[in-house]
Formats: sequence, C-alpha cells, structure tokens
Amino acid sequence: MKKILSVLLCALLVCGIATGCVKGSENGGGGFSIIPKKEYHQNPLTGFEQGSDYKSGQRPVAIMVNNIMSGDSAQSAWPQKGLSDADMVYEMETEGGITRYMAVYRDWEKIPVVGPIRSARDQFVQLMIPMNCLYVHDGASTYAKKMLERYNYSDKDLIPALGISFRDSSLLATKAREHTEFTSGELITRAVEDESNGISTNYTEPANVFDWVPYDEPARTLSGIDVNEVYWNFSKSYAAKLTYNRENNTYTKEHINLMSNFSHPMVDGNKDNRPVEFDNAFVLWTTIERYPDGILSNVNLSWGGIGYYFNGGKVEKVRWLKGEPNEPLRIVSLDGTETDIKVNPGKSYVAIVSLDYFGTYSFDGQVVDSSGDYTPVEEIEAEEGQEATEE
Repeated sequence: MKKILSVLLCALLVCGIATGCVKGSENGGGGFSIIPKKEYHQNPLTGFEQGSDYKSGQRPVAIMVNNIMSGDSAQSAWPQKGLSDADMVYEMETEGGITRYMAVYRDWEKIPVVGPIRSARDQFVQLMIPMNCLYVHDGASTYAKKMLERYNYSDKDLIPALGISFRDSSLLATKAREHTEFTSGELITRAVEDESNGISTNYTEPANVFDWVPYDEPARTLSGIDVNEVYWNFSKSYAAKLTYNRENNTYTKEHINLMSNFSHPMVDGNKDNRPVEFDNAFVLWTTIERYPDGILSNVNLSWGGIGYYFNGGKVEKVRWLKGEPNEPLRIVSLDGTETDIKVNPGKSYVAIVSLDYFGTYSFDGQVVDSSGDYTPVEEIEAEEGQEATEE
C-alpha cells in the first residue's frame, strides 16, 4: 500500500512542477492536462515570425557596401542602394578614418540592387562568419584574405569573377569607378545555382543573432533614459548622428564628413532617396589600432566592452562579447552574469567605434562618460575654455 501511495505522490509532484501542467478543465472535470511549450519560428536576423515564404536552410548574404561620403559627388558613394531592405547593417572604420557598411539579408532571392559594393575587411569577416553567410565583396585586404582562408570560406565567397556584380554605366561618366559596382538578388541566385561555381548550399539554421523578445509579446521597455539624438565620431574624418522618430518608432542615421563639412542622411537610392530606418540601434565601443602597414584598422573584437542599446526612444547600457572570429557577437547584461539581454524584434544598425572617440559621444547634447553619466555640452565647453585661458 505504501508503495502505491509513493508512486501516486511522485506522479502528482512531477505533474505539478511540469511546465504548462494544469489541474481540471473548462467543463469542471478532474484530472490534469499538459499545455505544450510554445515554439517560436523566428527570422534569426530580425526576430520576426517566419512567413510562409521563409527559406529555411538558405544561407543569409552579407554584402560590403562603400561608404565614402563627400560634397564632391564624383568622389562619393552616396546614395547607396538596397540598405532599406537589409535585415541588419554594420558600420566600422576600415582605414584612413573612413567607414564601411556590411548589409546582411536573410533571403538572397529578395535582395534588390545593392551597392556600390566594396572590398572585404577582416573586422567584418569576423561578424559575418558566425552567421554562415554567403559573402559578397570585390577584393579583400591581406588580413581579410587570410581569415577567409583560415575558416575555409572559398565555397561561400561571392566575388565578381562569379558574375555577381555589374557596373552602372550611367554613373561611370560622373563618378570614380569604385563607386559604380553593384550586385542584386538575381545575380546572386544565378551564381549560386550555377553548379560550376561550387557555392556551398549545405547550411544549418544559425542561432538567433540576438535573444529576441517573442514576436507575439509586447515590446520590452528599455531601462535607461529617454534619448532622441545620439552623436559620436568614428574618427577625425567621419561622425554619425542617430535620430529617434517618435511617430514611426524608428531611428534614422546621418553621416557626417568632418573634413569637408558635409553631411547627409543615410538614404536608399532604390527608394527615391528616402532615409533608411532602423528599429534597433547599437553603439559598441572597443580599441581600434593600426596594423603594421599603418593604414588598415585593427578592430579588437576578441574581448568585449561597453555598449549602448537604443530602442523605442530609450537607451540601455550593456556589455558586448565576442571572442574568436567564428564566435557570435553577443549583447549581455552588466551584472556580470553574461546573460543575453532581450532585444525587441526589428531591423538593426550596429556601429563599432574606437574608444579614442568616446569623448565625442553625446545623448541629446549631453556628453556621456564611461560610467554612463551625461554631462551637458555647455559645461564641457566652459571647462575647455577655462583650461585654454589658464594655459
């Protein structure tokens, strides 16, 4: 008898602690029913629900996009094309103070005309490899080539020789040649389907890029202050400003050339030069030095550091982690537990910036220090003026 009671008690205990175990039923009957845990089928790049046309098992595509900007249109990549359709856009310094974009797309068949495309850099390769992307670029630095070789990326490397790009002849008369090369989903599809190119289609769906809030739940409200404008310098040459648009709950980015005193919003030439909008924005800080050639940027992605997440008009201070080139970028909490923070679904912009320029970082005109506090710009200018007077 005792044995029978023990078995019954164990069964009740197991059912009581099981997820979704509910006693009774709607008609008042007894017994237990188990509600299965809900499965979420998310686009790993955006967190949105996978639609009926979602291409499961298809590699994402990462495309290097030129970002040289100046008031001289002949020497400018502006306006770029196709950035509005990207699921994610990364930006970092490459060399000489200039930055470059890497646009990432989940479905290569839906990629519009994108570009102008540019050469690979190892800092972008390190972000691309963990996502198992096909990689579109024209040329590569020595360091990028070595990294692609180290991780056996030849069968996923889409270069012009495979027919993945074209020159826009209408631009050749007015722009430098490096601003005239573009790609498209049609060309990428053709290159992948051409078996003689040997492009790898063996692919395991990657983990989500971020720890997404479930798409059927309300968006998470960030823990920090309200911020409408965010400004920072990438270098002595380039700066950026993010602006929160309250009406549509998105961010737009302004690109600023400090040398030529020229600025312009990030726009999409495919869409009548309308500003590109992002649901999420991240500004992550690290050390950036020069490789021995004294030109190319050596971006430290091996350790991690401080970062800021922007969504819904608010900011949250976070920590970022990465490690080896084949390890994913992670956005984690500041409490030391290395717990991935919840990110609201949407299109994301990620800037990785040198700590040398942290002093330029401001929220709504208030300078941000390393503790996360904000000092009004007027106070900084007053202190600098006083120091100059004393000298």
